[in-house]
Amino acid sequence: MTTKKITTAICLILALCIFSGCSFFSPEKDNAIISKGSVNIIPESCTVNVGETLPLEYEVSPSLADDLVWSVVGGDYVTVSQTGVISAVKAGMCMVVAKAQDYSDTVTVNVVEDNNYLKFVQSNKVITVGTTYKLEYTATEGVPDKMQWSASNGNVTVTQEGIVTAVSAGQCVVTVTAGKYSASIEIVVTENTESEQSIELVIEEDKLFKGDRLQMDAQFVSENVDNANVSAFEYEIVSGENNATVTKDILTGTQTGTVTVRATYGNYFSNEVEIEILDPDAVTDPYASVSEYEFYLNYTPADSSVDAYFRSQHGFMSGDIAQQDQEPTVSSSRPESDGLYVRNTASLYSEDGTTYYIFDTQGNIVNAVYKGGAYVTLEEVAAYLFAFGDIPANYTESKYTSPSTSVWGEYLRLNHTYFSGDTDKYPYEPILPDISGCGGDLDYYELDIGTTGTDCDPAYPAKIYNDGKSITRGAARIVYTRYDANNSEIDDINEKYLFYTYNHYNDFQEYLNYEGGWGEMFGNITGGGTISSKVDYNPTPYVPTARQDFFYYGL
Repeated sequence: MTTKKITTAICLILALCIFSGCSFFSPEKDNAIISKGSVNIIPESCTVNVGETLPLEYEVSPSLADDLVWSVVGGDYVTVSQTGVISAVKAGMCMVVAKAQDYSDTVTVNVVEDNNYLKFVQSNKVITVGTTYKLEYTATEGVPDKMQWSASNGNVTVTQEGIVTAVSAGQCVVTVTAGKYSASIEIVVTENTESEQSIELVIEEDKLFKGDRLQMDAQFVSENVDNANVSAFEYEIVSGENNATVTKDILTGTQTGTVTVRATYGNYFSNEVEIEILDPDAVTDPYASVSEYEFYLNYTPADSSVDAYFRSQHGFMSGDIAQQDQEPTVSSSRPESDGLYVRNTASLYSEDGTTYYIFDTQGNIVNAVYKGGAYVTLEEVAAYLFAFGDIPANYTESKYTSPSTSVWGEYLRLNHTYFSGDTDKYPYEPILPDISGCGGDLDYYELDIGTTGTDCDPAYPAKIYNDGKSITRGAARIVYTRYDANNSEIDDINEKYLFYTYNHYNDFQEYLNYEGGWGEMFGNITGGGTISSKVDYNPTPYVPTARQDFFYYGL
């Protein structure tokens, strides 16, 4: 319960005690006594698995109890009984509303597909005829200890301890069952022929800082193997196993030294790649004697959080420095679920939390942003704010700092201030989710995105944002949630919202937490209103997104 709700409940209890002499109050009861004319659902949000039910805790004034009606808004992901019991139907997010006369309250319900009660560590396994392999699995609390194992055909045998023996070439599905829970894994059996190097392992970096991660990529180069049928390579450490760990295709440096890795698939293997693991504390400043001209002459983005740190000490950039248009570059393959764009809820950081890895829709790492680094493009600034909840190093809270007096020069960006979203004052603006300016619990902040101009609003001419001498602030902004109802920085993924507007708060698009992930536009111009008009306005409401992990690394 929020501080606001707790305070309200205490006041109501005191009032009722005074009125009734507390004759009906029992200290043994857990439920608060509610004054006349109130409806209060205890959880503000909850998560439930598909197929499960959840009785909602709620408080209602006795005088309103007979009028209480429950309903669902925003999709058929759940049903709700008139006693407040929700039943999860399919994955997605919606609102459950309890209303009695003029009083109401809501709860956000996130329905997820939870198939992780019992699961194998790997998605598949390739073994050769005559070899054995012990299958590893994880089970959550509540799964019975007694397991039953079975194989779909005779290509393998499996013991009741989960030890698989390859009998003949082919494919087989092995299943483990514990009560009502089960999990399956595909076993591919290959002929026991002599191994051959038919896989190419490509790793772009030959150095990795301790605590940082990199993604390995492998593919078949043999004409005898169809690469499209390979569901997953296995990556292994050949030497230096104390210096790094491997989880799926992600290598994480653990201590200084070298590590050699390779990719395998059955009896096929790749070239070996050696990577040096460095201690970030032992690195000296590489830019101590580098001039601004030398730095930008053959510019490349930072390749580690340590590199970004030293760059920021000299006012040097860490990310992409290309000029950009006002409109976002949107991915051509935005995932959808039940007609809604999906917002990725999976996040991958370095072990020390200073690196945030950006994925595409296929689960590939395509970029990274580093805490304390300097960024200007929409994609990187959005990822930075979403990851770290604060502005990059080249931003200032001021709206008036001059680039001629700043170490950042033409890469200086202005503005980091509270955004109320007050639609009484600005009726052409749409209401953002749970925003404090409209009675919600989340404090939003705004900052500039320095594009090459805004041609959609005549009040903001299409000029260069920062020419190195002066700044012309355009109409492009990022607006994001920074603090919750307790004035704490937001770490709950369900309370993180980030929006981009390039026509001065008239319309917004939600950041979906992957490269090119921008949601459906909503707001005033979308609804047919006149830009920034307090007379002719028609903002369409926020367009909800479905939420799910695109990928799982278990790191």
